[in-house]
Amino acid sequence: MRKSWRVILLILAAIALLVQAGCSDSSAPTGDTTPPTFEVYLNVVERDSACPSNIIFYIRPFRGNDNETASDDLKIRWDFDNDGQWDTDFDVFQEMDWFQPDPLPSGIWSVKSEVVDQAGNSTVHVEALELYPWVPVPPDIIAGSISVTAGSSFKTEVDTLTVGQPFSFSVMRRDWLKPADQLLGLAWYIDDKLVKETTVLTYLPAQPSCVGTGIVVDAGIAAPGLIELRVVFDSAGDFAETDEGNNVAVKNVVVVE
Repeated sequence: MRKSWRVILLILAAIALLVQAGCSDSSAPTGDTTPPTFEVYLNVVERDSACPSNIIFYIRPFRGNDNETASDDLKIRWDFDNDGQWDTDFDVFQEMDWFQPDPLPSGIWSVKSEVVDQAGNSTVHVEALELYPWVPVPPDIIAGSISVTAGSSFKTEVDTLTVGQPFSFSVMRRDWLKPADQLLGLAWYIDDKLVKETTVLTYLPAQPSCVGTGIVVDAGIAAPGLIELRVVFDSAGDFAETDEGNNVAVKNVVVVE
């Protein structure tokens, strides 16, 4: 009887060893340790044609992929200017983000982002975009397009005037001059004839915006036809700019009887 119990105990011990070996099988799941992968789309678009420096910076993450976490469950955060400080907390991956920096970056715009999956694995990605030539590089004076209004209202824009009708024409500008509060000279032309010279203070905006400057022509135009309006900023050439060709604005207007 004692022998049979010993056999039973040996059999139970063997079974326990087999169970333990099965539990320690190296093929058993060890958890998600694979970081997610993704891409970032950057683009810069003009926001207002009358103000060439008033632009929007678009950012969109896409092609998010992870072994264990669905794309909709991935989270992302942004450092919009790659200065080492996160500008947002983690949020939904597929959400479109946009950013309006101040001051506007010049040359190369670089963005850092980090995506994390549900297991806590993360990937940091830096994407860069070379900015378009029309993005101002300080120090510059940027001239936008001219707008024309009848009378002195500066409100309702027109493309046609009547002979002898008083009118106004104005132009948007963006100043990138340092220091601020220097006088800037403007020359106003009608068909290459200088009609007025004005001075305004330079402006360093706290956020992307434009400043309007205009004059009133009380006598109007004497004869019908197509006329050219032109405004030249920094007409005396007092300021050294990186691009001297972006501070002239031109517009054609039809004058009728």
